[in-house]
Amino acid sequence: MQEELSEKIGIRRPMLAQIEREMKTITLPLGKQIADVFGCTMDDLIKE
Repeated sequence: MQEELSEKIGIRRPMLAQIEREMKTITLPLGKQIADVFGCTMDDLIKE
């Protein structure tokens, strides 16, 4: 899944892994791209 998502949003898999582990933060445009891939809103992504 990481490889597919990283390709769709245009970043490398190691960077995506760092984002998932909260070692890196994302930009708003990247957050929007991720939300679009999952068919949700950015708000849905940040809700716990």
